[in-house]
Parts: sequence; structure tokens; C-alpha cells
Amino acid sequence: MSDYLPEEIMDMAICLGASDVLLENVDLHTRQRLWFQQDGAPAHSARVVRRTLNNVFRNGWLGMGGTVEFPPRSPDLTPLDFFLWGYLKNIIYQVEPTTPEDMKRRIMETLQQLGTATLQRVENSFRNR
Repeated sequence: MSDYLPEEIMDMAICLGASDVLLENVDLHTRQRLWFQQDGAPAHSARVVRRTLNNVFRNGWLGMGGTVEFPPRSPDLTPLDFFLWGYLKNIIYQVEPTTPEDMKRRIMETLQQLGTATLQRVENSFRNR
């Protein structure tokens, strides 16, 4: 998991590179039926990113400038906003992290402590919405 904690803020080039890594493990048949959801971060909505998403997902993606627009940070569509970010923040910031390394360590520890029962409750609640 720590391999996925970026050292720098996500910019357009990193965003495009991340989508390449994501897609190299998805077969063409699945990709052609897949709808991709993009959040509203500025780097994620650059013209070149939108053009790439239109090409890769055949105009089948949700997000700013996508085939289907949705309200930013809509918890009904974004499970991370629905649960994870608030959960992590509540635990990690009980005591202010002192360094970036301390923050990463706390994130990793908190994620590793998430139990299956908690994730199942989150999934059930998400489905009920």
C-alpha cells in the first residue's frame, strides 16, 4: 500500500500515468464495458486527461467534462468520500502528525486495522443509499 502514497501533489502527468498503470491489468473486453469515475480535482479535469478518458473509455466516464456529470464529492457516488476520508481523518488527527513520515505511518496503520466487519457495514450502508 505504501507504494501508492505519492510524494508530490497529483498533477496532470501523474494522473495520466496512474491511469496507465490501472488499465494495464484490465482486459479489453472489460474496459469496453467499464464506466470510469473521475473526481473534480483540477489535474483530473485537464483537457488532455478528458481526451484520454474519452478515448480509453469510449466516452463512458463520469466526472467534470465527462459523458455524465455529477456533483463534486457526492457521497452517493464516491465511497471514499462517503466513508474513508472522514474515518482516516478522525483517527489520524487525534494527535497532530509531526512529519510527513509520521502521517504516512498513521495512514498505513489505520488502514491495516480496518476490519472486514467495518467494511461490510460500509458496503451495506452504501448499497442502501
